Amino acid sequence: MTGGASALDLVAQSATFEQAMALLADACRSRQTTAERIRGALSARRRLRWRGQLSVVLDDVTAGAQSALELHYLRRVERAHRLPRAARQSRKDGRGPRRQWADAAYEEWATVVELDGRLGHEDSFGRLRDVRRDNAALLAGEVTLRFGWADVLGNPCEVASQVGKVLRDRGWTSAPKPCGPACRLQRDRNA
Repeated sequence: MTGGASALDLVAQSATFEQAMALLADACRSRQTTAERIRGALSARRRLRWRGQLSVVLDDVTAGAQSALELHYLRRVERAHRLPRAARQSRKDGRGPRRQWADAAYEEWATVVELDGRLGHEDSFGRLRDVRRDNAALLAGEVTLRFGWADVLGNPCEVASQVGKVLRDRGWTSAPKPCGPACRLQRDRNA
């Protein structure tokens, strides 16, 4: 896949919006195309399922969300619970020759959220790299919270609660807001 039109051809074949969203993020992360190329191809197509939603996804990809899990965190946790906006794919200078990147960094509060999907975390080397990065962050005064698919999709309100608590402990003067009437944050306020 080299262009935005190719990505949209695959999006058109997606069975769900979730698949389409993941496809766009993966195509850009792997540098097969860019969000700008896809946006150009999208503007040239009059009819495409989820057209408006895909434009918003492209905004999120342009802002640094590089996987479906990162997009879900941004939408279901950060935005839905009105957490502060994290810096996405924030560069962290680690030890050794490789650059390291934080999925979501709340830099003002020295807090990092790492989102562990399959990519980069599936083998012992990847897990060891994560442990070393978390330890180095702790030594530098940062806190790392680590969440996976089950957390972000299965209990986004609990994730927001945990992130909010750490941010508040580190000086954030607001608090996460309930995402709706059934939100865990709402139930906790009423208890």
